[in-house]
Amino acid sequence: MTIWRARPPGAPDNARMQLQVSRFEGLGAAFHTRLPATPLPAPHWIGWSAEAASLLGLAPEMPQDEVLLQRLSGNLVPDDLMPLASVYSGHQFGHWAGQLGDGRALLLGEHEGPQGRHEVQLKGAGRTPYSRGGDGRAVLRSSIREFLCSEAMHALGIPTTRALCVTGSPAPVRREEVETAAVVTRLAPSFIRFGHFEHFSHSGRHAELRQLADFVLDHFYPDCREADGNPYAALLAAVTRRSAELVAQWQAVGFCHGVLNTDNMSILGLTLDYGPFQFLDGFDPGHVCNHSDQGGRYAYARQPNIVYWNLFCLGQALLPLLDDTQQALDALEPYKTLFPTALQRRMNDETSALRPGLGRQFGQMRKAGDEFGTTIGIAGIIQRIDANEDVISPQRLGPCQRQRQEHQIAGRNIGHRNILAHSGLGHLNVVGQR
Repeated sequence: MTIWRARPPGAPDNARMQLQVSRFEGLGAAFHTRLPATPLPAPHWIGWSAEAASLLGLAPEMPQDEVLLQRLSGNLVPDDLMPLASVYSGHQFGHWAGQLGDGRALLLGEHEGPQGRHEVQLKGAGRTPYSRGGDGRAVLRSSIREFLCSEAMHALGIPTTRALCVTGSPAPVRREEVETAAVVTRLAPSFIRFGHFEHFSHSGRHAELRQLADFVLDHFYPDCREADGNPYAALLAAVTRRSAELVAQWQAVGFCHGVLNTDNMSILGLTLDYGPFQFLDGFDPGHVCNHSDQGGRYAYARQPNIVYWNLFCLGQALLPLLDDTQQALDALEPYKTLFPTALQRRMNDETSALRPGLGRQFGQMRKAGDEFGTTIGIAGIIQRIDANEDVISPQRLGPCQRQRQEHQIAGRNIGHRNILAHSGLGHLNVVGQR
């Protein structure tokens, strides 16, 4: 991973980023609001990812281009393009949160490069109709964290949104203390989230729900159109596979996301929205990286369960497009074997790199050790059964009812429950914090 912190020697890069109107914009006004970014005063380059630049066919060196600097700071918009913020809803910490949306991110457009089409999004570009009282800004500290971690995750082979660059500004931003502003330029084939589907399903706007699902099928999952049966069930099954693979890779490298709400889950199975994330320094299954997660809902060991629960929320959102509830359950069922298989495969790779032959022993590991404590401890999560833990039955999947969600699924705090054991996934039971 090559990341420039300052202007390297060499000829200036005067190439322009050629943006097109995004395909997402074509979905119509029900899906987004068009608005200009809030200008960032006196912007300057902070960092530039050579590898992310290659996605767009841009030169690897940090640009010397003032026009590009202004565009990627939200200060200069081409006449034929207007940024947009998308609307979505979702579940946050197990509660139905209602309408959310891009509160500080603006989609500039799409760029077609050597590796396909990528949406170009500015995070920290100012307030939107979905800011919910926030200032729409990002601070330099968190922007650098997202920039570095996005590119590090890619280097680790983990699906993720990418970070092209960070621009900074002396403009003050008030958080716990006064910090300075920054904008991260993020790249992804699409930033569509589980929450986009929940938004239209929960509000009974099934025509828009079908339009969104068709858009995702046509552009990102065309094989699902050819599958036997209902293509929307095939879409749910495909997203289940990608999500299982993704969280297995997180667990294998000790990555804690911190805010695994449904609105932070990518429909493409990408790591999305780097907030209070951390990597484990030492193996601790109960580790919580988000100080606002007082119940430990998103603890490291709970991430596989939470992703599965979020997939049930997506399945519930897609029910109006499915033949029956069982079709959704059948699409979700493979997660139980997909996740542990993917985790073992990834850990085999990781442990084999440490010591030849260790990967073959991974399935038999039970106890934590000193030299390979992290690896063995993860194996313990897979094998351990905790039959006494209360559960939320996936059979509760049914028509979306706001009252049920607002009462945290019949009044129980799902942040402290294993939602998988009822479906026979005892080997994924949560360990650690109760």
